[in-house]
Amino acid sequence: MLKAILGNKVLWYMCSRYMTYILQFITTLIIAITLGPESFGIWSFLLLIINFFNIVDFGISNSLSVLLVQDKLNIVNSKKHISSGIFITGIISLLVLMMYFTALILDIPLLAKYNAKNYLPYILIVILISYFNKLFSSVYRVHNKLFEIAFYQSIIPFILFLLVIVLKKGEITFLVGAYLLGSILSLLLFVLRGDIVLSKNISTSNINTVVQKGIWLFLYNSAFYFIIYTMSFGVSLLYTVEEYGKYNFAYTLSNAVVLLIDSFTFIIFPKMIDRLKSTDEIYCKQTIDTIRSNYTTIIHLLIYLALPVFYLFCMIITKYSDAYRALCLSALALIPYSNAFGLNTYLIANNKERVLSLISIGCLILNIVFFNVLTLVFSIPYDMVFLSIILSYIIYAICCAVTINENVTGCRKNVYNYVVYTFPLRQFIPYIVAIGVIFVVFHYHYPFLLFLPCFIFVLFNKSHIRNLMKVIVTIVVKPQVVDLD
Repeated sequence: MLKAILGNKVLWYMCSRYMTYILQFITTLIIAITLGPESFGIWSFLLLIINFFNIVDFGISNSLSVLLVQDKLNIVNSKKHISSGIFITGIISLLVLMMYFTALILDIPLLAKYNAKNYLPYILIVILISYFNKLFSSVYRVHNKLFEIAFYQSIIPFILFLLVIVLKKGEITFLVGAYLLGSILSLLLFVLRGDIVLSKNISTSNINTVVQKGIWLFLYNSAFYFIIYTMSFGVSLLYTVEEYGKYNFAYTLSNAVVLLIDSFTFIIFPKMIDRLKSTDEIYCKQTIDTIRSNYTTIIHLLIYLALPVFYLFCMIITKYSDAYRALCLSALALIPYSNAFGLNTYLIANNKERVLSLISIGCLILNIVFFNVLTLVFSIPYDMVFLSIILSYIIYAICCAVTINENVTGCRKNVYNYVVYTFPLRQFIPYIVAIGVIFVVFHYHYPFLLFLPCFIFVLFNKSHIRNLMKVIVTIVVKPQVVDLD
């Protein structure tokens, strides 16, 4: 058993990600403290630009992942898919380059507000390289090459850690330089390791295949991310630079709780697609139920355990002492989306990208409406804008369940059944308690109440937690269960 554990590449990958997230968490804290809320707001705005363009890739990397899985036995087609993806990514890069020169010519007030224009040339290079890195990482993910994936996901946080902790360089210029260096090193690794094998013969039909699948995956993914980025953009416009810094401090740290789990779902995504494309509805139902049970259980548990830790952080870091409610609401906003996990993957595996993208776009529009009503009509403080995300994600998860064949979900066509299927009472009750507790603690300062949601969740989910432990042991002992074979 010890030999199996030591030779477990999935376990080593997860350990590397865990160490990376610890470094990333510590680095983010120190950057936030060193820069202060206002300068951290400027840095957050630069990251917003990078992240925004990173998702505007028209779904090419996601399309490539799905196509490589579907054609895993056809080497010729796989090469054509990779070559087509590179060609399309080159076209997208030219479009971004044109937008950059347009931004230089135009006098955009928001860029001036955040003093971003001086950093744009370096940000541009990071964005362009990131497009190709994202594409190449899809190839290595399908090939189950975890070292390259771990390097790609870890190098920028590692360089940031060296800069901030070792070299004591926390200025924004150095932070941008870390992103640039890390992106270049990842690109070199992907190219030199040899998995990017090209085809000499690609046609318009090959390119169309990648684009057609990619555009709907792009609409799905971009709509999901735009829910976050329109919120971030809205806060940057309507609130002060200092409040925007606190908002991003909350969002960044709260998301760190689930990053380790997300890294695991990243590597098992090809396996999930392969299983869920089956025409056997009973098999798909069993697979979805297993995936959702384990994934939602660990996400809920981690977030409830994090609530008292967030309170402690905010009490220690006095500059962000009033960001506690934002931290907790930001973390709780992740839970409704996690409850859609497995359902949205099933739709992708069965070529239902169009339906999924329409659901995402609808939820994006609703989120914009919710955000504007909360901020412009009710004039809520910045930390409560996460309520609009919570509402949007709840609707998103329910819509995913409604879209799937009732033989797969086991739901009769009834709104109540779909709601209960998406948010079982064993999860819904602790969630409502958690939201209530956050507001009570914020107003009346009873921090001991923060342990209540976790206690209730464990009480209601004992059997699911036991099953989760068994799955974790299985993955540790038999890592081949996540391979694409």
